[in-house]
Amino acid sequence: MNQSASEAHARSVEQQLLEQIKRFFKLFGLVTGVWLIGYLGFSVTWLVVAVLAYIITSYIKEQRKVRTKAFQALARDERQFLANVENLPSWVFFPDVERAEWLNSIIKQAWPFVKDYAVSIIEKQIMPGVRDNLPGVIQDLRFSRLDLGDIAPRFGGVKVYTGDNTRRSEIVMDMDLIYYGDAKIEMKTKGIKAGIKSIELRGILRVVISPLIPRIPIAACVTVTFLSVPYLNFDLTDLGNILDLPGLRQMLVKVVSDQISAQLVVPNRLLVPLAGDVDLTAMKWILPQGVLRFKVVEARDLKRSDVGLIRSGKSDPYAIVTVGSQKYTTKAIANSLNPVWNAAFEAAVDVRQGQLLDIELFDEDAGSKDDELGSAKVDLGSVAREGVLDTWLKLDDVDTGSVRLRMSWANLMDTALFQAPSTRGSGGGEFSRAFLYVGVDCCRSLPTVKCGQEPSALVEISVTGGGGGSGSSSTDAQRTATFEDSPNPIFEAPFHFFVSEPSIASVQLTVLHRGRRRLGQVQIPLRFLLQEANMQLHRAWDLNTDSGTQSQIVLFLALRAIVEGQYEAPAEIPVKTIPAAEAAEPAQAEAQDEPEAANTISTNSDSDGVRQRKNAPAAAPAAAPAAATAAAPSQQGRVQLTIRYSQPRQCLVVVCHQADLPIATVATDDSSLDPYAKLYIKSDSRGAVSSKKQKTKTMKATRNPVYDESFEFSLPESDLSSSSLCVALMKQCGKLIGGKNHQIGLASIALADLEQNAATVWYDLKTAAGMAGDE
Repeated sequence: MNQSASEAHARSVEQQLLEQIKRFFKLFGLVTGVWLIGYLGFSVTWLVVAVLAYIITSYIKEQRKVRTKAFQALARDERQFLANVENLPSWVFFPDVERAEWLNSIIKQAWPFVKDYAVSIIEKQIMPGVRDNLPGVIQDLRFSRLDLGDIAPRFGGVKVYTGDNTRRSEIVMDMDLIYYGDAKIEMKTKGIKAGIKSIELRGILRVVISPLIPRIPIAACVTVTFLSVPYLNFDLTDLGNILDLPGLRQMLVKVVSDQISAQLVVPNRLLVPLAGDVDLTAMKWILPQGVLRFKVVEARDLKRSDVGLIRSGKSDPYAIVTVGSQKYTTKAIANSLNPVWNAAFEAAVDVRQGQLLDIELFDEDAGSKDDELGSAKVDLGSVAREGVLDTWLKLDDVDTGSVRLRMSWANLMDTALFQAPSTRGSGGGEFSRAFLYVGVDCCRSLPTVKCGQEPSALVEISVTGGGGGSGSSSTDAQRTATFEDSPNPIFEAPFHFFVSEPSIASVQLTVLHRGRRRLGQVQIPLRFLLQEANMQLHRAWDLNTDSGTQSQIVLFLALRAIVEGQYEAPAEIPVKTIPAAEAAEPAQAEAQDEPEAANTISTNSDSDGVRQRKNAPAAAPAAAPAAATAAAPSQQGRVQLTIRYSQPRQCLVVVCHQADLPIATVATDDSSLDPYAKLYIKSDSRGAVSSKKQKTKTMKATRNPVYDESFEFSLPESDLSSSSLCVALMKQCGKLIGGKNHQIGLASIALADLEQNAATVWYDLKTAAGMAGDE
């Protein structure tokens, strides 16, 4: 008892001392500022401005504290809080939303146990991503205290979907989650302590209980996700409060909000299994219900935001559109209250019913925070029912302004409907023809890093050789969260990509240690999905590692054709029972089954409509992903290319993906090998180079360079039969050291048998006497 009393007294003394230090710094800053204004001869106007700024800042903080205390009082005792509120407006009551006080009572009782689970999610899943996105000087940020407090979150209302809106084998609920807690979080970095308190979090939580089964526990699993990015805010304490700069707090809020989106906003979900003998693959990898194609056309009568010296000026408006965790931004139109953007985009819609498209308009201001010009929302369920919707939306929170959106709905089909050269949606603009779903499950046996340290891995995913249409924003590389200190990381992360040319596109996955050092890589041509009956695969793939470790990555891949039309209800999720032996040891069963499946894909492409070179080298089937590491390159190495001929433009299009060079070719260590590729067209009849030589960028210190660069050569169709494409792999030599660059190997591909489609193929490099040093 005496010890606890002394500890409480010590904490009280520490808090009083901190308050005195804060008061001292505030008083010292005030006196110093007044003295400087007088000493430097500034006008008293500066003093008045500083005082006004201080008063406004203090008022905002005080209002924030009052609001937080009010919501915390609501969370503690809603009835007592509402008893003091008079004349509640009628819009508080919604006919399709019900109050569930019994649920709030259960959560309040279970909160001490629930918050421990929430703490583990924050520490293991959210915090590693937060550290990766912070500035380098504070990336060693660690929790010294993580207490979510005694105030439990509340659900303001619950909406249950029934009838045609759901499958028979599922229960779908939307819950208005409200958390205004008394959390106490302390963090340390570089010996500096800062804290967070008064956390505000609010959003619509989608809870799906599915699939239903005819035995206890009635449902196989529960999935939880936010339909849109939740509102997040918090206050800083300790040194963070002393240095409560708006930029610092906003940066922290944005970084944490982005990590919540990457973990818990659709398409990301939290899956809680309830039955151990049911295969939950269909619940783990849920494909979107459709694709929304939309165009931000124009706006009119926007608010004047920029203020001139004589009169109010115009605005420089731009729009940000949010669909789930996906964000799309238009360009800014200078000095206009009636801007015309005509910006086309496409977004995967995971949840049609209940999900909203949120559009916000801002005035671009260089050097300061952009001013808000209003916002609007669209129910995506109405777009799916209508198929096509062209509408003007009045902007909320402003007196004037409206924005025009043109939207169309497209379904995802598991048949290869890719005949058309491009797809022009009802909203206008060229869009993608296919949708690629990449589910990164886990990695196995990753190599260790320096001094035998276990890797902290993440996976970078990109699509090469056939990216999305002009309206797509998902063709850039995407990354998983970092899984700390494990050679067998489990990610279970879904990713969306739009693809225009699925027959020549490939998905490339690179495993990185802390986002920098490469641990392994694999490239998978999408034509293998085209060979599957439902165009999807769930299996392990061998990783190409520099260390020679037999590492693997387990992926779920699904390719779908995008077809415009009204929404089509999905089929029932099949319930598959796992045999008792596998259910007892699922990890062992998975480890035994999947490597065997890695060799079951046929490399015969005669029936998939994909071009095969008649005179391609024997290693051409090594384009199969598993063979990328299993099949050894020739003595000089090999290069991976995609080649196609464009008749309308009369040109040859070549994509140089990557190369694989044995150590024996040039040197015994990577540090002396800086390879690049040189490409040109050679006339077989004249034996002369008939095009300008083009080359890739130089990759430093590697035997496995990845280029992914595209080149075009003007070439009449009549000259194809007498021409060859030459690709020379060169070793970069410094001009001051060796003069001319050294040729590693050469691949010469005859163009006589070129067909209309294209394939991604490995070509062996051979020596070419007399061409060394040709640059």
